[in-house]
Amino acid sequence: MHSYNDPTCSLPTSLCLPPMECNQPCERSYNNPKCVLLVTAENNECLHSSWVPNYDVFLNHRGAYVKESIGSLIFYNLENKGLKVFFDKNSIQVGSKIRQSLEDAIYSASLHIVIIFANYAESSWCLKEFNLIFKTGAPIVPVFCGEEPSEIRMKDKDGMYARAFQKHRQSGNFESHTIEEWRKALDEVSYIKGYNVGVITLV
Repeated sequence: MHSYNDPTCSLPTSLCLPPMECNQPCERSYNNPKCVLLVTAENNECLHSSWVPNYDVFLNHRGAYVKESIGSLIFYNLENKGLKVFFDKNSIQVGSKIRQSLEDAIYSASLHIVIIFANYAESSWCLKEFNLIFKTGAPIVPVFCGEEPSEIRMKDKDGMYARAFQKHRQSGNFESHTIEEWRKALDEVSYIKGYNVGVITLV
């Protein structure tokens, strides 16, 4: 099994991340409506850090195989550099509401790393989470695992991502405008320069 200390992993051991600003005032914190409510009238001081942990990086991914391989690799690599990283298996406390913990971490993070692998778009949970990430306006670093950006743009109507979105439409569980938001967000991230790594294989 690949692990964070596996020297054969194709992910660069030194990630070049864009500059991150910490402890920004609420009005500059990516339009977080929850945070705005905590601005004091007297000094306009942000109280965000007093009610939810501030993360440097939010790590978005799908599936146990990604979590145990490249996800763990990135998490421990960044933690060893002194960054505070939200990685669900390590960061959500027992007794916490999962959805609320995820949303709070997304809003507080200065940077988001999105691991895009094979069946990513088949998960409505992942797409909802990614759409929220996209709406924050914070920097995104995509990690493409055996995926070509052109596939994610769904130019091929018979491609994996196009088929996944067709299933979401046919399920009747989501409004058409919601699915279109997801599609546009993925299309945008496919044009962001990130990391291209080989197909993950667990052995």
